[in-house]
Amino acid sequence: MTTIGVEGSSRGLGSSALSGRRLATALLVAALLMLWLWPPGGVVACVAAGAIFAPWGRGVGERVIISCVVGMAAVGAVMVVLSATHSVIPPLGWRLLLSAVALGAIGCLYVRRSAPVLPRIRVDDAIGLVAGLVSFVVLFGVYATATTARTITGLLQWWAGGELPHDHSSHLPMFVQMMRSGSWAGTSSPDLLFAGYPRLHVAIWSAGEWAAGISAGTPAVDLVRPYVAWSALTAALAAAVLTWSASIAARALMPRRTASRTRAVAAGLAGTATALWCLLGSMGSMFDFAAASFLACAALVVGAVTVSVRSRAAMTRLGWFVLPLAGVVAAYVYLPLAAGLLLPALAVGVALWRWRRRRLVWFVVVGLVCAALAAPALTAITDSVKNAPWGALTGGLPAFEYWPAVVMAAVATLTLALSSRAAGRLVSLALLGPVLSACAVTLYFLVDSVRAGVTIGDSYYTNKMVYALLLAAVPLTAAVVARWTSLRLAKVPPARQGTGLVIALVVIVIAVAEISTVTLRPGVGGGVLTRPAGLAAFEARQSAVTRIPLVGDVVLSAAAHPDSDGHTTVTWIPVARSVTGYRSEYVNMFAGRLAHSLAIGSDIAYERYNVTVDTILRTADPVASLGEVLQAAPDLRLTLVVPDQQVADSLAGVVAKFGPERLRLVIADRSD
Repeated sequence: MTTIGVEGSSRGLGSSALSGRRLATALLVAALLMLWLWPPGGVVACVAAGAIFAPWGRGVGERVIISCVVGMAAVGAVMVVLSATHSVIPPLGWRLLLSAVALGAIGCLYVRRSAPVLPRIRVDDAIGLVAGLVSFVVLFGVYATATTARTITGLLQWWAGGELPHDHSSHLPMFVQMMRSGSWAGTSSPDLLFAGYPRLHVAIWSAGEWAAGISAGTPAVDLVRPYVAWSALTAALAAAVLTWSASIAARALMPRRTASRTRAVAAGLAGTATALWCLLGSMGSMFDFAAASFLACAALVVGAVTVSVRSRAAMTRLGWFVLPLAGVVAAYVYLPLAAGLLLPALAVGVALWRWRRRRLVWFVVVGLVCAALAAPALTAITDSVKNAPWGALTGGLPAFEYWPAVVMAAVATLTLALSSRAAGRLVSLALLGPVLSACAVTLYFLVDSVRAGVTIGDSYYTNKMVYALLLAAVPLTAAVVARWTSLRLAKVPPARQGTGLVIALVVIVIAVAEISTVTLRPGVGGGVLTRPAGLAAFEARQSAVTRIPLVGDVVLSAAAHPDSDGHTTVTWIPVARSVTGYRSEYVNMFAGRLAHSLAIGSDIAYERYNVTVDTILRTADPVASLGEVLQAAPDLRLTLVVPDQQVADSLAGVVAKFGPERLRLVIADRSD
């Protein structure tokens, strides 16, 4: 019989677990009732209770990591099937599915299981929970009470160099399209913008909204705040998972006969260091960049590897299903990150061959099924870049800890290579999987960019994989340093260990703050910030939401005037207007995309008009260029949404020349 769980526990049906089963059953039943009486709160309760009382993992952190991987892969599988059959599940159906999951969790409490009913809650588990909660408050807090116009203005803010605005102009339309169509990308209409882009994250967000009772007919403007909340929750999950991964790795790297107190100190120090970096480091600016899904995917890959290979027993009990499911998640969020699972999967295969050959068959079967589920993502990704190599694609990223990522990856690799006997060579090699794969993929993209004549700082995928290297290296380096520190503290006389621990914590805070302040990036000016990147991102986020919501007003006004009478509605935000507070010359294009997606959905045909107007705005004389374009295209009819009367007056001559039949002006309504 194949048993899902953890090693070293035999409390599955013992009398000592009776009270735990009753408590878990009561909480799951309460969550199930809440799901139908108050759906929004019930969704949160069911997900939380289902993760905590899942039949795998020994601690809260492990259970949440594994449950997230299993749940996200399950949603991905459902969406793949719906796409293949051109089917849609109504919102009530998603609530029924979540109810079935809750009932299944109750059933798992009363069957044979090696995992305890109630998970262990240790200090490092609490540190991860605090890291996630604080991250959510910091990221979403400024938007919680902001108006929709100010929220949109904040989403389009750009403070780290002005190369390009953030990708919220892509991910918010994806979310709106998913909510409207009720199906996977491109199922309802192949003409949608981003129709072929794998977007598991917005599918999960949409499924949560549907289960909570939000229908597909909800006005798109009302989806802006939920989008920000889901994005913040996703980034907060990444912070919690990275923190737990560091603690689990620290315990796994300790020598076998180490005292439990020393292991606890190592786990606590590693978790604290990682949690501090999540708050002080560049994760905040990456959230502002709309990279929440990327953060969560990278964190879950690291977390899945850590819980699956931390010991021989974990490899044979957990690795055989966690790693393949994590591959499905990575394929439909950010495919290159799936490479981080290959080396750990090989280690799990070796472990199963040595000690559980019968379970190796299950590993192969699950792997083949997951590979089949992930196959459509491979086609979507390759089609999106078939006209250019990966490394040739350019785009800005926020400044981040570029060289610290390289240094930490080298330190972690060398340390584990030299001390592999303590934890076991197989465990050490498998833990390095995400780091080594990120290095390999980065080099591949780097070669592509060099061949295409793109500088390192301008190569989008190269920089993004360096950031993936950073996300993999931070928890592993924290675990390595915490291991060394705790072993040294264990040799200190007991009377001085408390003082030594305080000194270690102070050093960690200073080191993390210094690392978070170094933001050198090749080819991008970079430099050294005067304060940690997380603090700078928070200040910029606060400033963007509280500034005059000019751009947000234009977006909402354009959304309120959809295409009609043959006219295409586009935004007209002059680049030179300092009142916007934007340094990017592309802000109009992304504002226009958001406006159209909130009105009728972003399609490929509209994007052509949007890019045309954006090109006109970046000419030396935009008004004259607009007249030339209208003169050259007699069938072109536009409705321009402008920020104020001053801009409208500058266009009066063009309007008078072509008349309202060709060109209309709408002055944006001021929200405050």
